[in-house]
Amino acid sequence: MALLSNTAKLAFKLAKSIGDDTIVPAARTIQKSDQGVSTLQALTKTEGMGGSLSNVDKALENIRKTGSKASKPYKSDALAEAAQKLDRGDITLKEFIKLRDVEKPLNVYGTVPKIDSPLKITAAIGKQAEKKGIIGLNRFLEEGQEVTSRFDINAYRNYNTYVATIQKVKDGKAGNVFGYSPTAILKNVTFQFNPEKAFRVAQGGHKSPFATMKGKWQHKTPPEAQEYSQALMNNNKVNKLGETSKEWSEVGFDPSARMSFYNRATGDPIFKADEVIQVGPMLLAKGIKKATKEQLKKLKVITKSGKEVGYKHGGSLIERNLYNYEPRTI
Repeated sequence: MALLSNTAKLAFKLAKSIGDDTIVPAARTIQKSDQGVSTLQALTKTEGMGGSLSNVDKALENIRKTGSKASKPYKSDALAEAAQKLDRGDITLKEFIKLRDVEKPLNVYGTVPKIDSPLKITAAIGKQAEKKGIIGLNRFLEEGQEVTSRFDINAYRNYNTYVATIQKVKDGKAGNVFGYSPTAILKNVTFQFNPEKAFRVAQGGHKSPFATMKGKWQHKTPPEAQEYSQALMNNNKVNKLGETSKEWSEVGFDPSARMSFYNRATGDPIFKADEVIQVGPMLLAKGIKKATKEQLKKLKVITKSGKEVGYKHGGSLIERNLYNYEPRTI
């Protein structure tokens, strides 16, 4: 009984940041004995591998064969064509948004995705995962380490597997890839993106890494991150579509439809948040900061037709002709 009591007390202590009625699982210790061990060797110790590198190789090959047939993220050719027309000045921003809201309407997941295994991540990432390692398997980060996190494009494009690519930050700059993870929890988060590159992707251009989150790493295992997110969902702590009253919101990033990270419940651009939980493709943010006038000024593109597309203070999209300075709010 005493053991149960102590566990419950720890859980309630951890629940303070999301509300007294929500229980976050207590942290489980991760052994660091595999730090520095090769990824493939570490995978031999996972369930079903029986300590055999041959079993790991066969499992990776099988995942790659079946994974390559997985459904791919939805891409709208009509929206890409509309973005090209917007760039040329053949249609207005209002016309583009009307189509965007049909092709890529706002939505929320409302559920927490499953966690991909280290084996599946290694299969989707390939040689880089074998070289760099999987966080929690053979790579470990200290609590509070400043890092950047971004989705690996090829993993979800080719295998529909959403993997967090983690880089350590030193002197304000991200270094080389440190490792990969199916989940991440960061605090004091800054969302970094490039509107010009997003607009090129919207027109059908090649997508390369340019959208990241920077923050302080929180030492939680993937199951803990998933349980944390599920507790928030179960306890109605996350805004549903159109809601703004709750502390947490789902976050999206889709350059084919929007130029920045955005609040999935409202569509508003996001620049900073107190905390972010990443589980597979899902991002949850707590304490989203209202965008400042200065931040919104940077969220703009100049089209080939000489028009500026951006946001005015308050969050509304605006299109204006740079030659006559007549703005139009959308």
